Amino acid sequence: MKDFYAILGVSPSATDSEIKKAFRRLAVRYHPDKNASAEANALFQAINEAYDTLGDVEKRARYDTRRENPFSEILAEPVRQHRDPAYRRRRPYAQHKSEPPASYVLMRDSLKYVIWISRVSLLASALFFLDYFLPYFRIEEGIKDIYAVRFARSVGHHVIVTDSGRKIRLYDFDAVSFRNERTLRISRTAIYHTVMSASNTSGSYVIRMGYLYRSLIFLPIILFVNSALALLFRKRVELCFNLNVTGFIWLIINFIFI
Repeated sequence: MKDFYAILGVSPSATDSEIKKAFRRLAVRYHPDKNASAEANALFQAINEAYDTLGDVEKRARYDTRRENPFSEILAEPVRQHRDPAYRRRRPYAQHKSEPPASYVLMRDSLKYVIWISRVSLLASALFFLDYFLPYFRIEEGIKDIYAVRFARSVGHHVIVTDSGRKIRLYDFDAVSFRNERTLRISRTAIYHTVMSASNTSGSYVIRMGYLYRSLIFLPIILFVNSALALLFRKRVELCFNLNVTGFIWLIINFIFI
């Protein structure tokens, strides 16, 4: 083990300033520019090595420990640190974000188009509620034909065809009562023109329809809530996309019953 104190010519109890002065004195004497001999070059390297250890507080402490107990096991050589504190800082590791699944990417890219389903559904349901509260129109039309629609050898419903070509579906087996009538009184909504009721001219026989405005009114309510939630959570890609798909199904069902 090299004796760095002997190389610099100082005692083990020397202060940092004494070590620095000894290094400068010897460096000037044995610097290659001042002394070109091969012996001076080797001494200059030894002087730099000694000062590199004794001039650093942590390295000097480890060196003194090994010098006092040369048989101690050194598990690993310490990594040399740059004297500039900036080089001692730990550089943060770059965190690589994992790629989202393909299904998420597809939903995200198509959401700007799918979101229109909720906008149309919200408008359609809002018009429905407006149509529900507006007064109904009452008109009279001539009856052109009445025929029955059969399913599995049984009558499913009747259809009355008016002179204007309007087809009114009646789920009432007594609709044949209109066969003796020439005129049909109709009550319809203002916006969607949904037939709410049909009666004969005397008003003695009335069939109520417009089931979406009565027993099935929960369908447009569901459509309205679904479309409102989709627009409210439009920044949550998966939830918004699924609500729009569901809203499209509810929209079709509502238009079937209007």
